Amino acid sequence: HSTSRRQRQMCIRDRVMVEKVEIHKLNFPVANIYNYNAMIFRSVDGGKTFFHCGYGKYFATIEEAQDYKKEIERRGK
Repeated sequence: HSTSRRQRQMCIRDRVMVEKVEIHKLNFPVANIYNYNAMIFRSVDGGKTFFHCGYGKYFATIEEAQDYKKEIERRGK
């Protein structure tokens, strides 16, 4: 029984995780400062399907959000 559990854990750990970031302009600024929401989506099937993992960050400018997107997506390559 423990062997099959270990095999499942190894299989999950060995999957290639891909992350992408979607940037959305907010209709109403958060705290009157942040205008953009950069949300992280993850895939464990090599990029075929993505799900929102609940992580992300708010940014005041589109340039800050785009830099964040580049940083997150670069680390997955």
